[in-house]
Amino acid sequence: LLSQEEIERLRPEYALRLGTPAAEIVRYADARDVDLIIMGTHGRSGVAHLLMGSVAEQVVRTAPCPVLLVRHPKGASAESQAAALALAADSAT
Repeated sequence: LLSQEEIERLRPEYALRLGTPAAEIVRYADARDVDLIIMGTHGRSGVAHLLMGSVAEQVVRTAPCPVLLVRHPKGASAESQAAALALAADSAT
């Protein structure tokens, strides 16, 4: 499906930053000229969303690039979520 060069370009980057999560994610993406941010979301709504806010929502509003949100279905394993993220990253190119 992908050439070796395309596979190498799809390598995810991991970084540890201190600060407000949404602001740090956006700052990192801007500084590194990131093409796509993929992040998970809890899918909270109502009072839980009002009280806790949403890092994902803040990132979507302020990111310098497209943001793909992946909601973890109830009862899904970590392996199935990782497979969904890999497929989403592959499809985004």
